[in-house]
Amino acid sequence: MRWLEVAWIVAIVLCTGALAQHCDVPVAHYRTMGCTAVGTIASTGCPERYECPSLTAHDNEKCYFNGKAYAVTETIPNELVAPFCSVLCYCRAANPYAKFRCAHIDCPEFFQRFDHDNCYRKYEKGSCCAAGKVCGEERTKLATCELEHEIYREGQRMYLKDQPCRSCICKPGFNANATATDPNCYETGCGFELFEEKQLYGGGIPVYKKDRCCPWEWRLPLETDKVVKGSNPAGSKQQCKYGKLTLNVGDSLDLGQAATNSEGTKLTCTCAIPPLVHCVLN
Repeated sequence: MRWLEVAWIVAIVLCTGALAQHCDVPVAHYRTMGCTAVGTIASTGCPERYECPSLTAHDNEKCYFNGKAYAVTETIPNELVAPFCSVLCYCRAANPYAKFRCAHIDCPEFFQRFDHDNCYRKYEKGSCCAAGKVCGEERTKLATCELEHEIYREGQRMYLKDQPCRSCICKPGFNANATATDPNCYETGCGFELFEEKQLYGGGIPVYKKDRCCPWEWRLPLETDKVVKGSNPAGSKQQCKYGKLTLNVGDSLDLGQAATNSEGTKLTCTCAIPPLVHCVLN
């Protein structure tokens, strides 16, 4: 009967793997800052918390990008900032926080009319500007890709509907069933560390739009913000700090009238994965 015991063990392992949860809390801000995930909550698949040295051990005389500290006058390699249409980004002294200053890339396509009916633009991975364009009969000579029932031509950018932080470039041999490992697919980066140091290091929290990868904006604390106690089914003892407020995991913010903007969109803010509260525009 030994083989039956082994079979049961294998079945349990396979079943457990199949039931593994996918974390549905946006964490692009943590990934961008080079934070380290600590622990995992089995019921949600989310980390218990993140360790973020650029926040907890921040040096106001240094700049931070993708988990690395840059001294004043130090420059970020251009290939790291090109996706954000920036170049020659260097750290400069400023008050209250050192900040990056970058030159902006103005792509030719920003200033030219384009025949969308007859042409399309080609891109390379990690680029801001188009690498060229293809028009007329030339379009039919290039490879095509199919992703989520959409047809793309070689060089076009492709976006995964259920993975807003992952994109692909259509190339010959693209495998739509292996976007996690296909060399033409990549994680979308967020450039807020280049431009929003006052909000980020001044106690701000990320505000996300649904189906968008990166924070839409950052919200700074208001005196009128209050804590609303919530449930904590996982029993986590971790906490989020927001201005003068301390929230337990599961708690949310009462934003009062500020919870609804001029367009009628409602903002909900929750302590889900410390150390930061995060907000979502619904």
